[in-house]
Amino acid sequence: EIAAVGHFFILAGSQKALEPYLETKVTLIVDSVEEFKKWFVDGGSEIIRDIQEVPTGKNITMKHPDGSIIEYVRFFK
Repeated sequence: EIAAVGHFFILAGSQKALEPYLETKVTLIVDSVEEFKKWFVDGGSEIIRDIQEVPTGKNITMKHPDGSIIEYVRFFK
């Protein structure tokens, strides 16, 4: 299950269903995952899951130089 609260998503489900997302610290809604990808890669971030189409729009998951893993979503309403 997924719920949007402002610019954040809250996920719920079984341990198995949530397994791929447990290291992700936060999911943020952005205007363009393509622009964020370039900006973060140029800044030294690593792509964990590249841009893909998802039920909510498009997303990308990045690991930042400080070790934080963040998912960015272009939300299609």
